[in-house]
Amino acid sequence: MGKHMDFITIISASAIALALGFLLGYRIHTRVTERSIGEAKGLAARIVEEARKEAQAQKKEIILQGQDELLGQKKIQEAELREQERELKIRDRKLKDVDTVIDIKNIPDMDQI
Repeated sequence: MGKHMDFITIISASAIALALGFLLGYRIHTRVTERSIGEAKGLAARIVEEARKEAQAQKKEIILQGQDELLGQKKIQEAELREQERELKIRDRKLKDVDTVIDIKNIPDMDQI
């Protein structure tokens, strides 16, 4: 019976070792998987944050470009307005000069009085 007991002990010890090995392997696998998932979540969060920051920077750049464009258009409009005002002043002076000439022509000569 001694050999039979040794065989049963070896089989039992092997089964227990196999079960412990399986449990230990499962636990290690679970920890490695959890760590990988945690790292992936962290990476995803960093990617999202970086994308958000980049989008904010692009938004600011687009707003600044729009403001620059508006400022440029405003300057152009102001320059055109100044030019139109200058032309109107010139026309106004010419009209006044013509009116003065007409008024002078309408003044009776002193000889006629």
